[in-house]
Amino acid sequence: FRTLARLRGLLDNSNSQIIVFDDKGNIVEISAAAERLIGLSRKEILGKDMEQLGLSDILKKAMHLSDNPTAAGQIIESIDVFEHGGEKKFYESRLFQIDTNNVNEKLFGYLGIDVTARIMAEQALKASEEKYSSYIENAPYAVFVVDENGNYLESNKAATAISGYSSEEILNMNIR
Repeated sequence: FRTLARLRGLLDNSNSQIIVFDDKGNIVEISAAAERLIGLSRKEILGKDMEQLGLSDILKKAMHLSDNPTAAGQIIESIDVFEHGGEKKFYESRLFQIDTNNVNEKLFGYLGIDVTARIMAEQALKASEEKYSSYIENAPYAVFVVDENGNYLESNKAATAISGYSSEEILNMNIR
């Protein structure tokens, strides 16, 4: 009983999405954070099928672990996307089979950490880099990027047109 109370304390206080389910897709344990993501209470979720709750992709990955003998002990890591409150949420996840003492029981654990802010920042940075790169590439004047040793690292179209050298030739040159 003490172990179950400790587990319940972890599940109630974790910010991570934690779902424990069997090989039939029935949820047997869930964290409060996962309850919030799904939008139902623990009582409403326990015993429900993963597919009924929109978690069929997680179940499919688990069945791959279960059906593949070479996957024993393997952890599937991925980025999962869920719709929550009309917006996309990104979760860095780990899916694994849980060892039990009962050979007739197969359990799986799913741990998801909300990485939405990081993913959104990465996407914004990528968009900014593409925009900056486009400005440089399409500038009407020559742009050269040089390292601390004077080696050309980049040049734009105008640099090749103005200098008369190809981009490859410029990259093999040194400013000194």
